[in-house]
Amino acid sequence: MLKTARDAIIRGVTRIAIHEQQYLQVLYSPSDDQDTTLQTRVGVESAYPDVSEGDRVIIHMMMNVVTKIVPSGDQG
Repeated sequence: MLKTARDAIIRGVTRIAIHEQQYLQVLYSPSDDQDTTLQTRVGVESAYPDVSEGDRVIIHMMMNVVTKIVPSGDQG
């Protein structure tokens, strides 16, 4: 599939700057495979404000590359 989305849990977030451009380095585990931790880097504009460890999110991907991180609404 070219375009996908999957539920995940944020395991860690680090803000970084590369040539003064702000990014988030995000560790996450798919909800259906919580023993696996994956890593991605997205621009701050591709995620919601105050992404935090433990947040339940939806990871949007295009060709297996993360394009957007949004809260799932299921923060329980």
